[in-house]
Amino acid sequence: MLSPSLITAQRSFLFRNAGDSPLLIKKVRTSCGCAAALVSGKEISAGENGEILVTFKTRGYEGDQTQYVYVESNDPVQPIKQLSISAAVNVPPRPRIALEDYSIDLGLMIQEDDIRVKTTIMNRGELELRVDLVHKEARFYLKGELIKPEIRIPAGKEATIEIKIPSQQKSGLIREYVLLKSNDPRRPNLSLYLTGYVVTKNQLKQLFKKYREIVESR
Repeated sequence: MLSPSLITAQRSFLFRNAGDSPLLIKKVRTSCGCAAALVSGKEISAGENGEILVTFKTRGYEGDQTQYVYVESNDPVQPIKQLSISAAVNVPPRPRIALEDYSIDLGLMIQEDDIRVKTTIMNRGELELRVDLVHKEARFYLKGELIKPEIRIPAGKEATIEIKIPSQQKSGLIREYVLLKSNDPRRPNLSLYLTGYVVTKNQLKQLFKKYREIVESR
C-alpha cells in the first residue's frame, strides 16, 4: 500500500520470462486515464527480466484508491495478467460543498406566479464554506432574510436557502439555473437547475376541464 502526499504515485512491477521462447507483450492498458503504464520492452527473451512502471496521478482523488493494469501477452496459460496499484490519498482540510438537489422539477406553474423553491447547501468539509449565489434576477433568502453578498456555512453544517425568481410572463417550458461559486477548491462552481412548465390561467382551466371529464368518466 502506498501513501503518497505528492500528486503522483508510482510502482514498478518486475517480471521474468520463465518460458523457453520470447515473451511478447501485445498491449498494456489501465483502468482509467489517471494511470499510465510503461513497459521496458515488448519482447522479453527466455530467462530475461522485464519491468512495468505504473504511474497514478492522484490529483482529484482522495481516500483509498485502487487502479488496475492489464497486460496482454502471448503467454498461453495466462494471456491477460492483472496488476494493481493502491494509494491512500491524503488531502489537506478544506470546505466541501454539496447540494441536497442538483436539479429541481417545479412542475406545472401559472404564468403570473413567481418561481419559489428551497434548496439545502451542505458543507461536508473541515473548514468554513463560503458561497455566492448568482442569477441575473433571483433573490436569495436565509431564514427569511435577504442574502448579501455571500453565505458562510461552518464545517459539518448546512443551510436551507429560499430562491425567488420573478415571473417571466411567458408560457411553455422554462429552464433556469443558479450558479453557486464557493471556496471549495475541488468544486468552485456548481449549478442548480430548475425546470417547469408554465400555463396561462385559461390553459389551466381547459386542462382542468379536460381531465375532470376523463376522471369522472371512469
